[in-house]
Amino acid sequence: MSLSAYELIEELEKAVDDLAKAHKEDANICFDDDKPEVRWLCLSLESAFRHGLNEKGSFFGGRKDYFDIFSIGLKGNPTLKQAIAASKTSQGRGRAMLRLLLSDSTLADSLQTACSNSKVIDLYTEGAILREKHSQAQLVDMLYNLTPLKFDLPITGVDLDVELPSKVNKSTSEPALSLSVPAYDDDEAEGLNNGVDVAELQAKLEQAEAQLSKAQQELASSSSSHQELASKLEVIEKEMSNQAAQGDEVAAKHQQSLQHLEEQLSGAQKQAAELAQQLKTVETENAATLAQKEAAFTEVSNECTALQTQLVDEQAAHQITS
Repeated sequence: MSLSAYELIEELEKAVDDLAKAHKEDANICFDDDKPEVRWLCLSLESAFRHGLNEKGSFFGGRKDYFDIFSIGLKGNPTLKQAIAASKTSQGRGRAMLRLLLSDSTLADSLQTACSNSKVIDLYTEGAILREKHSQAQLVDMLYNLTPLKFDLPITGVDLDVELPSKVNKSTSEPALSLSVPAYDDDEAEGLNNGVDVAELQAKLEQAEAQLSKAQQELASSSSSHQELASKLEVIEKEMSNQAAQGDEVAAKHQQSLQHLEEQLSGAQKQAAELAQQLKTVETENAATLAQKEAAFTEVSNECTALQTQLVDEQAAHQITS
C-alpha cells in the first residue's frame, strides 16, 4: 500500500530533521554513505519524487521516472551529463542527480527551477506532491534546510542502477541480500513492464533496510543510556545510604543530648523542691520566734506600765506627806 502525500512529506521531514540535529551537534560533520541518515533521506526523496508520477511512457513504451524531472526541467545543466554518464538506467541517473545536487548544496534551488517548467508538472497526476503548489512549496522549503549541510556522495565506484550505497554494502566483500534491478540499458529498463514494479519494490526494501539500520542505532543508543542511568542510580543509592547512616548517627547523638538534658532538668527540679521545703521550714521557725518575741515585748510593756503607775502613786503619797 502506497503512502499518502501527507505521510511521505512527514517521513521526509523526519529524515531532514535527523540530519539537521546531527549537524547541530557537530557543525563540521560531513554526511556520506557511512551515515544511515543519508540513505534514509535519499529513499524518502525518491518516494516523494515518484508520488503521483505518471509512469505511462511514450508511444515507443519508455517508462517515466523522477530523473525526468531534471532532464526536462534542468536541460543544459552540466550536472545532467555527469548523471547520464554515471548510470545506465533512469533510476540510477535519478539517484546520481540526487547525490550530485546534495553534494553541491543545490537540490532545493534545482528542484524549484525544474518545477517552474510546466512540462515537469505535466508528468504528475492530480494530487501528486510536486503537482500541488502547497505540497510542492512545502517540499522545497524543507530541502532548503539541507543547504548548510555538507554532503560527500560520489557517483563513481557505486552501482546506482542496482541500489543506493550504504555502510553495509560498501564495507563487505559479500553481496548484500537485496532485491536488485538488473543493469539493463536505458531503453530496456524503461521498456520493462511485466506487471511487477521492481524499482518500487527495490526502493521499499532499501527503505526498510534504512529503517532497520536506524532502529539498531537507536537501540544501541538506548542501551547505552540505560547503562548510564543504572550507574547514576547506583551512585545515588549509595549517597542516600551514606546520608541515612549519617542521619542515624546524628539522631543518636541528639537522643543522647536530649536524655542528658532531661536528667539535668530532673535534678534541677528536685533541688528546687528541696529549697522550697527548706524555705518553708525557715519561714515556720521565723514565725514562732517572732511570736515569742512579741509575747516578751508585751510582758515587758505591761511591767513598764505597772511601774509607771506605782511611781505616780508614790509621788502623790509623798506630796501628801510633805
